[in-house]
Amino acid sequence: MPLQCTICRVPQGRLWVVTIDSFKRAIKLKPDDASSYFNIGNVQKETGALDAAIANYDSALKIKPDHVAALRNKGNVLQDKGDARAAIASYKSAIEIEPKHALTHY
Repeated sequence: MPLQCTICRVPQGRLWVVTIDSFKRAIKLKPDDASSYFNIGNVQKETGALDAAIANYDSALKIKPDHVAALRNKGNVLQDKGDARAAIASYKSAIEIEPKHALTHY
């Protein structure tokens, strides 16, 4: 039996689709909501869709250029893809915006 979300009883693989669909509906209601793009990127990062995750982090950053978590997570994905230079640039951008952001320094 596949793993399920204990709250909603959706099979785990399907849960990611449900989550992304929910954020896409939120974007339709409020297209300038950077957090929905950020959250879609997080789900895509977790499921291994790294290029799609970067695209969604970029969409969040177009709306909110100072979105430190989007810059940090984009750096993490770039690092996972083996693009150290781009990852470092993303981390540096995040640190310029919020110098004491511990997770970015980590």
